[in-house]
Amino acid sequence: MSELNFWRQLHVRLSLCFALLVIMATSGYLWLDMRNNQRFHQELTQQLHRNLASYIVSHLPQPLFDQGGHANQKMMTHIAEQVMAINPQVEVYLLDHGGQILGHALPQPAVVQPRVNMSPVHTFLTDQAAFPLLGDDPRSKTGQGIFSASAISANGRVQGYLYVVLAGHDYRGLVEALSRSGILQRGLSGGLALALVLLGGGVSAFVMLTRPLRRLSRKIQAFRGDGPSPHHKTKDEKHDEIARLEHVFDAMQVRIDEQFAHIQQNDRLRRELISNISHDLHTPLASIQGYIETLLTSQGRLTAAQHEQYLQVALRQSRLLSKRIGELFELSKLDDGRVQLQLESFPLAELLSDVVQSYSVEAEKKAVSLEMELPQGAAIEVCADIGLIQRVLQNLIDNALRHTPQGGRVWVRMETGDADRVWIQVIDTGCGIAQPDLPLIFERYFRAGKLTGDSQSGNGLGLAIVKRILDLHGALISVHSSQGAGTRIGFELKTNCRNIAAA
Repeated sequence: MSELNFWRQLHVRLSLCFALLVIMATSGYLWLDMRNNQRFHQELTQQLHRNLASYIVSHLPQPLFDQGGHANQKMMTHIAEQVMAINPQVEVYLLDHGGQILGHALPQPAVVQPRVNMSPVHTFLTDQAAFPLLGDDPRSKTGQGIFSASAISANGRVQGYLYVVLAGHDYRGLVEALSRSGILQRGLSGGLALALVLLGGGVSAFVMLTRPLRRLSRKIQAFRGDGPSPHHKTKDEKHDEIARLEHVFDAMQVRIDEQFAHIQQNDRLRRELISNISHDLHTPLASIQGYIETLLTSQGRLTAAQHEQYLQVALRQSRLLSKRIGELFELSKLDDGRVQLQLESFPLAELLSDVVQSYSVEAEKKAVSLEMELPQGAAIEVCADIGLIQRVLQNLIDNALRHTPQGGRVWVRMETGDADRVWIQVIDTGCGIAQPDLPLIFERYFRAGKLTGDSQSGNGLGLAIVKRILDLHGALISVHSSQGAGTRIGFELKTNCRNIAAA
């Protein structure tokens, strides 16, 4: 298993790939070098001996063809033997118009091709020939080699061709023998040694370059993702792709750990939420159940007034239960993003007046003064979701009335600020909020009344709903309060719908 894992490591595979590439590149280079050297030698030899055939033809003591157009074999043998004696690598052939070999000085079994392809010969005789130009080797069925050629003419008529192979069969045999000699072997060994040096250096470089990648791999393997994981901040000062990837992973790990902690916090809040919901719903349900059971079991023994009282209490508790369930659903929709703003322009003063008027009876019952302060020329239109803003005002006024004692005062104030903003404040002279609790009042199920001693504190959802609605509008909200001196909660609304859309 460990051996399998070894071969799966990236730096091992990269090293093997590099080794293969080095071997292929070295082999290719050596092959190309040998081939280029061969072609260079061929071109050089053919250029130097380009006019050899024409020189031989021009210095013939006797013609190679008699008057009848037949080959002079003796003369051909004599010339071939002299030339080949001077340069053993040269082979001389006499050809007719079609390339048929008419004469040579070689043993007959040595010649295996009776005919030579004339296309290279005709190309050679032009001034546009590009060297090295290869032609057929009569001593090989498939081999080719460099050559020199010249036309043999008499009385203005071409009788045949002198075809001179510049690198004959004996020459090629000698080349093959030398290719197995120590000189070439040492050259190949030197090339192989160079390849091994490059290979070793490349493998070492890959090991060094992939060290950060292996370190990152260990980090990833150690990271579980199911809780806070030990991690070490990268101290590598390099700025290559792997280093940047490692820094990104470090940031991702920190982010995941933060999210995990947030999930744990949400889970704790969820458990608290379930507990609070159970309590808030159980209390009115138990009260309703108790009064209904009393009515059922005490029929005939209760007076009409007692019967009416019990029904009124049960009705109030059922309304309270309905209100709390409605707030839970409302807050759930706001948290899930299922509420879409229906923006429109409307006169703010009219909405404030309607909401304040709807709470006037409740304020009178509690002996609390409920007032409204509007600036001069208050015909100001704002852009918002009128239904949601009405809900905000209702929750703020309801919260203020609930925490203001008898004889206190609650008033709603509208102030114009910038050209495109209006501030609304709900102010009370109630019990106030302790300073440490101010950042928490918009949290779900936070009850400041528990700390202030207010026995009539709400269920902790009203201000949470206010915050979610104002966040949807992109509106700022501020809270100023002190214990025993009352509370002032203010928020802004914009007069231009385009500003809200841009936000």
